[in-house]
Amino acid sequence: MRNARACEACRASKNRCVFADDSTICQRCDQAKRRCVVREKARPRRARRIVCPESSTKLDDTGSPVSSAPSLSVDNPSKDGGFSLDLPTTVYHDPAKDTDILQNHHKRVFKDDKSQSPPPLKDALPVPLKYISGRKLTLSQATHLLNSYIPKLPFFPFVTLPANPTIRTLSQQSPFLLLAILTTAATPHPYLHHQLDQEFRRVLSLKLIVESQKSLDYLLGLLVYIAWYPVHTKPQYNPCFTYMNLANSLSLDLGLDQAEPQSALFREFDLNGLVDNDGAWTMEARNAYMGCYVLGSHLSKGFNKPQTMSYENLLPSNPNCFVPSHTTTPATAMVILERVADRINDAWTAKNYPQMDVFSTELYVQLFTSELDTWKRNVPESMSSSPLLALYHKHTHFSIYTHSLRLLRRPYRPFIPGTTESIPSPSHLNTCLRLGSSYFQHLLSLPTSDYAHFNLIHWSQLVHSLVGLVRLTFVLAHVENWSAETTREKVGLSMYLEALCFRLSSLSSNSQIPSAADADIESSETGTRKSGSSKAKKKHYDRYFVMHGMLTTLKKTWEERVEAIVPKVGVISRGKCPMFDPEMAPLLENPNMDFDVGDMEAWNDGFGEGVGGW
Repeated sequence: MRNARACEACRASKNRCVFADDSTICQRCDQAKRRCVVREKARPRRARRIVCPESSTKLDDTGSPVSSAPSLSVDNPSKDGGFSLDLPTTVYHDPAKDTDILQNHHKRVFKDDKSQSPPPLKDALPVPLKYISGRKLTLSQATHLLNSYIPKLPFFPFVTLPANPTIRTLSQQSPFLLLAILTTAATPHPYLHHQLDQEFRRVLSLKLIVESQKSLDYLLGLLVYIAWYPVHTKPQYNPCFTYMNLANSLSLDLGLDQAEPQSALFREFDLNGLVDNDGAWTMEARNAYMGCYVLGSHLSKGFNKPQTMSYENLLPSNPNCFVPSHTTTPATAMVILERVADRINDAWTAKNYPQMDVFSTELYVQLFTSELDTWKRNVPESMSSSPLLALYHKHTHFSIYTHSLRLLRRPYRPFIPGTTESIPSPSHLNTCLRLGSSYFQHLLSLPTSDYAHFNLIHWSQLVHSLVGLVRLTFVLAHVENWSAETTREKVGLSMYLEALCFRLSSLSSNSQIPSAADADIESSETGTRKSGSSKAKKKHYDRYFVMHGMLTTLKKTWEERVEAIVPKVGVISRGKCPMFDPEMAPLLENPNMDFDVGDMEAWNDGFGEGVGGW
């Protein structure tokens, strides 16, 4: 029970105040020989503070708490023709914990951290929620985000924009696509991106699911959102497949799998941008359907999921578009390469394909290589030599040998010497190494600014190439009997990883100085800030920071494994037939090998004399 008559000394020291019968001095003050002061009236209770979203901690783009502001849900332009997007107050999801979990997972996979210590107690306790204050996205800020997205267009040619796009025109013609573009472009600003992401999903669920609205605008917005989806924000929950299935279902509802647009009962949707004046599919609609195939293919291969959309679905609405010719567009050229990559993956990973022998493997390698040569020969040189399509082509060529050598099979079974499994072809191993080096050299030749525009396609290709080259290292070192120094020099993966880590570190928002437009976005909630603030900058867990941590761990573990490589020493086998010695195979397989008869006769004479003397 609370003692309302406690003296000031006991109250300050937070001790129990006890008075003897008919005494005006408490026992503690009597023992300490000090004055005992008691208030005439009981000290009133302090009112408890109730934490609510309006009074909780709210953050801006630098992690500083800001005052709460009322949020309005108005998505329409103002009366004077200006643009404004009101973003309500939202709960912020801090990616720091998820990033730590992802990095610990990589360390366990790469055998970098063998001790699996339990999570600290503070991680198990509930963390108070943080709220991002509502804000209004102005026309100048939205224009800055749109201009930062325009350089990304060549990296995903399936979604195009009109010439000289503006916020006003896009908000009238393709409002959902504009919202997806703003969400994607706001990735460097984590708090603004989180608010826009919440708004994107709210509009998506309301318009597409609740109201069942269907249009090309929603399909294009979904493709942009999936292509640059920030998986690093919630690595444990990857909803890309849900969005991809939604995009595929929407494309089928729009009838893009048919040769011509068909209007039927109970299939009412917005035809804006779908059909041209001649009643045929527009190029924007065809490209969007191609984008569904390419994104779905990369997701299925990357996460080992069944592909819901096949290449054959594209043929009715795109007749004669996927034959390499001088009329090939970047979108169709990418679809042709992805079709070859799909067939490569199916040839060596599908369960219904039998185990290939050496002859069948060589046949498939030559077949797919010939298809890539045909693509490069027939596609215009200006297109095939572009840095992005050349990178796509090099990765596809590299994947032919990584799949034929079973370096990407799941589950992966490394080559174990002494088993019944045949030794991989040394020529294929060296060709695979050469193609892998060519891919990474071309990747590192791109400007660092291009890495900021990479989407799901490019990052998945990089991950597959790293997996293939890491596994190739140790198979090649065993077959060629390399030492640790030779392996490190021949493969050169450590150099590639170090260069990639340097580029990713320079792209991370933790090491960049924001521009004037970025500073305007970050300071939109807090107003004017003092330039001499000594507060440390909050660390941002962006995709480059997460990728840098993963590649650093990979580089460390790869170097440790390479350091442990010990070449085989030639040992004379005892009690075994020399015909089964692998080192004798080149001599026995060479029909042109000739022996000197004179040396054989001299050896027989010497052997007879030695036996006679013995």
